[in-house]
Amino acid sequence: MKTLKARTLAVALASALSMGVASQAAAAPAFTIDLSAVIGGAPQLFSGDFFSGTSTELLTSVGNTHTGSGWMQLSGLSSGAVTQVPFGTNAFSPFNMYVTFDLEDVLTSGAMNAPGSTYSLTKLDFVLWADADKATTFTNANAATNTAATVANNGNDVVLGFGSLIAGTAGLSGLGGAFLNSINVFGVCTGAGTAAIGGTAVASPLCASDMGKKFFVQPDPFYDLAFTEFNNTAQGYTVNGNLLSINSASGGVDFNKVPEPGLLSLMGIGLLAGFMAKRKASKAA
Repeated sequence: MKTLKARTLAVALASALSMGVASQAAAAPAFTIDLSAVIGGAPQLFSGDFFSGTSTELLTSVGNTHTGSGWMQLSGLSSGAVTQVPFGTNAFSPFNMYVTFDLEDVLTSGAMNAPGSTYSLTKLDFVLWADADKATTFTNANAATNTAATVANNGNDVVLGFGSLIAGTAGLSGLGGAFLNSINVFGVCTGAGTAAIGGTAVASPLCASDMGKKFFVQPDPFYDLAFTEFNNTAQGYTVNGNLLSINSASGGVDFNKVPEPGLLSLMGIGLLAGFMAKRKASKAA
């Protein structure tokens, strides 16, 4: 019953959002970040409408479901087709930004791990990190060697924000590529143990500081929705038994707000509260 209720809420919210932000794909709204929140010094403000990046993940299939995890390394903030500021571990980037995520999906058409198969996302929990000293190393997923997509840092990377799934789809193309599209609730860190989803304060054990609030400066309050889109070309995934690895998926994240603050915001926050409870339980386990 609880699972059915959660899915009903997610479907209802996703349906309403699809009507309220129908122009999202055509023109995502702009936002402003302040690099000094991460690296210090005088304010360095940049505006754009899209975080670009590449992702990798390793999934395990059991029956008609996938579970797994991965990461996305952000390559820059862009406005239209113009990069406003680059991110990464190279000398030209002010700092590194990346996302870690856990994912689950269920088969909706075709055969598991086969070309042309499609999936409905049932979970996508993610965390957005800032790496000021650019010391993070990334390992790509590899189904052939059962290698997970992992991130290693020196322990001083800071969480800027986090989110969880409202609704999403994924699939494997007949040409050997993969895709993923999702709508997600998004929160920014406002202090030690606190965060904000739009204008609503929430508790968050993931947050250690207010760096998220200082980084995402406009709009204020920041957008409460994150939209993700990823795709890769032929030879973009590898299958080995019940393992599926997806690499070099390019895409990124943009943002918007819930069109009707009342009930829709409460529904989204309820879904995110469930995510936060699961994260806390998994850390204690």
